[in-house]
Amino acid sequence: MLSISKCKRIINKKGQRKYSDEEIKVIRNFLYQIAEIDVSEYYKERRSS
Repeated sequence: MLSISKCKRIINKKGQRKYSDEEIKVIRNFLYQIAEIDVSEYYKERRSS
């Protein structure tokens, strides 16, 4: 898992808005959840082929 400081550098890099540590955590967790779903669906599709 990426650290909060690394995520903050990436997310706040070019944007006008600066996100707080708490907002960064929520964004990071959401993106990890999406990635987990995507990987799960990928493996389901591979097994059914």
